[in-house]
Amino acid sequence: MLNIKDHKTINMFDPFDFLGPKRRKMLGESWAGIFRDHVRHVLPVDLLARYFSAKMGRPTNELVAMMGAMLLQQMHNLTDQETAEQFVFNIQWHYALDITNNSGRICIFTEAIKRFLVNLKRQHKNDFNELDLTLRDRYLKKEEESAFSMVKPSESTKTLQMVAEDLFFLINRFCSRPDIASMKTYQLMTRVLKEQCITEQGENTDEPRVILKANKDIPSDSLQNPSDPDAGYSGHKGKGYQAQVAETYSNEKDAGTLSLITYVDVQAAHESDAVS
Repeated sequence: MLNIKDHKTINMFDPFDFLGPKRRKMLGESWAGIFRDHVRHVLPVDLLARYFSAKMGRPTNELVAMMGAMLLQQMHNLTDQETAEQFVFNIQWHYALDITNNSGRICIFTEAIKRFLVNLKRQHKNDFNELDLTLRDRYLKKEEESAFSMVKPSESTKTLQMVAEDLFFLINRFCSRPDIASMKTYQLMTRVLKEQCITEQGENTDEPRVILKANKDIPSDSLQNPSDPDAGYSGHKGKGYQAQVAETYSNEKDAGTLSLITYVDVQAAHESDAVS
């Protein structure tokens, strides 16, 4: 069965943001950035796709990544074994071939849950102690917390579903407690649930279940960082904020003419420049 990823739709979350701004910039300016932006989009995948059914058979590996890997093998003069190793472990190959996972979304869920549990422990210790120890340790123990940053791409979907279910459980557990539901950290969890998931009635049960939205269905003004709830996301500018600045202007060539900033408006990154 044919498997071709939609590489034209911009990611709501930069899957390589975990590298930090300096390493992220180096990655974009390397050969991998050139391949990603100028070569990957023109690979003749349609010539290969005609030999696979869109509905029948075992799913193929992602064809753009496979064809790109074959090209990179020739470019770097690698053996088949060396190519497989680069494909699995080399971050430049991942960037060039758009091999991504859900690590950005996992961080949003885990950070929201962690902040809530820390707050719950501080303000409602008895309620905190009644929670399952495994759940508490998963988000508050240092070694467990660091494990989320080392999730393998093949396991990211399963991990994301797990943290979504944990978030859903905590929201339902304390939704009838106004003193807890009014906490800002609880409200952040409900925002994450609304933006990232949908809930529906489970099959053969009265219990609702949580289902993750596709990346393309998440709004651009969704929560990017539980520590900075007002930040937005732009596919061109990344996470954070933008600023609109107005200043005086004069056609006179007099060097003594004074220019003054008359207006500054700080906005979330997702807001359109056209309506500023």
